[in-house]
Amino acid sequence: MRNQWKFMLIPRLSLTAMAFFVSIALIGAAEPKEKDSPASIAKDQNQLQAGKQLGDQSVLARIALSDDDPDARKKAVMKISDQAVLTQVSLNDPYVHTSLRCGTITYTVRLIAVRKISNNVFLSKIASQGDVLSIRLEALQRITDPNLLMKLATEDKTSQIRAAATRKLTDVKILVRIAEEDKDSYVRAVAVTILPDHPTLLAKIAVSDTADIVRSSAVRKLDNMVLLEQIARKDGSSTVRKSAVRMLTNQKLLNEIALEDENWSVRSAAVTRIADQSVIQHIANNDDEPRIRRLAEARLAKLQKK
Repeated sequence: MRNQWKFMLIPRLSLTAMAFFVSIALIGAAEPKEKDSPASIAKDQNQLQAGKQLGDQSVLARIALSDDDPDARKKAVMKISDQAVLTQVSLNDPYVHTSLRCGTITYTVRLIAVRKISNNVFLSKIASQGDVLSIRLEALQRITDPNLLMKLATEDKTSQIRAAATRKLTDVKILVRIAEEDKDSYVRAVAVTILPDHPTLLAKIAVSDTADIVRSSAVRKLDNMVLLEQIARKDGSSTVRKSAVRMLTNQKLLNEIALEDENWSVRSAAVTRIADQSVIQHIANNDDEPRIRRLAEARLAKLQKK
């Protein structure tokens, strides 16, 4: 009888033990894994490193777009060839480097990325849609498609972008339109500066544009001496008069301006171009502005050496 009970207990104990171990296993399986544990991070880093060593573009893209370490993103970008991924980095990477020496701010990873892009459409997207001016300008400088450049020069809302695009244009009709119509004086001046021979338009701009910088740019390209003399005498801006004086050859008028113009910088421009030593000596002795007197003395000494 005892032996019979012994044999009956063995299967019961075995079933109980099995149930216990199964429950332990289930409890262990139900426990959540620890997030971002050192082991998992190390595993991820090893996988990423392996991807980098193999040149896996998908892994490199993952690092470039989402890794928290800017150095890792930078190294990944240097190995990426996918123009679309490089464009995303150029538009979105947050890393900013500030130079303590000169106080400049550089979006380092973006800069590396944009310099690897050759696709004109992607470059145009960065130039027109980016939120960092320096990166937009870098992209613009790499664009070679004249139609994309024309669009940026005439339609972009940022004057610096329009000006930079204008510098790369060769279409005279577009340059004329920009010189006459752009709302920003600096952009108009850039267009005037690179505009090929267009004497009628230049003469018009030299006397009628509302901005000194634009009129000066036009004056520097004039060869109409009658108009230049008129501007040198009468323009209301000393900047424009000075630009005109630097183009004059009429010694009588130069003497007059050197002696009488109310602005010392205009007089100084005239002094450097006059040849009459008696006039120069008079200026060196009598001008109210010390800088003009010193300039006249230097001009006189130079002429006397000849």
